[in-house]
Amino acid sequence: MGKPIGPPEMKLISLYALLGPVTILLLTALAAVTAWGLVGLTTNNPWYNTLGGIVILIGCFFMIVPVMALAGSLVQKQAVAHNAGSFPVTGITFVVLVVSTVLIVGALTFFPALALSPIVGHILMHTAPTVF
Repeated sequence: MGKPIGPPEMKLISLYALLGPVTILLLTALAAVTAWGLVGLTTNNPWYNTLGGIVILIGCFFMIVPVMALAGSLVQKQAVAHNAGSFPVTGITFVVLVVSTVLIVGALTFFPALALSPIVGHILMHTAPTVF
């Protein structure tokens, strides 16, 4: 594109990158509390329904806001010529960098929930009172 990315754009990109994992952690925490945390807790009540709806709204619709703000910010900027300090985005180096970043961030996003779920289930299996 040839447009410089400054600190305001990096803040929007960081907000977008963190909004997804935070939403996933909120959903995981909500599921853990309602499924295992408190035996006998009724989850079909206004508090949990509202909380679940808010988390879904954040995950689905609020992620659009930073992207639209970033697009608006980049539209207003003027294109600059490439120089020695520019990072080329057409080579294999850029592709490897982007793919590895996406894989690492994705793994770090989902790994805690995937790793902790069996551990918590095993602990609860041995410590929770028998329901039957």
